[in-house]
Amino acid sequence: MESRSPAAASASEHLAAEAVHLAFLGFVFGAVSLAVGGTTGRRGIAVGGAAGFAVLTFLINSFAPLVHVIAWLRYFSPFHYYSGSDPLTNGFDVGDLFILGATAVVFTGLAVAAFRTSDLRG
Repeated sequence: MESRSPAAASASEHLAAEAVHLAFLGFVFGAVSLAVGGTTGRRGIAVGGAAGFAVLTFLINSFAPLVHVIAWLRYFSPFHYYSGSDPLTNGFDVGDLFILGATAVVFTGLAVAAFRTSDLRG
């Protein structure tokens, strides 16, 4: 068996870290869509709400370093926790993954509460 070099092992670990961070970002937006859908009961609004949330938080994360007045808003963007620690270069950031996971759990909890109170029979 041929063993991998430390650089190859590190590169594959960093690629895995990027993939895991991306998956957690997807969990957040999926949970947002569930919460909006559970609250409104409308699929189009759920998809549009999640897409709007994604665009808004992406723009906040992109412009926050450039505009001092809104710099503090980047901490409310899931994109900050997805790419802020640069997982492709630095590997896993457990703190960022925890925040993304907790955010997804909170939005999923809101979705469950909304579904429980909605009338699914019409």
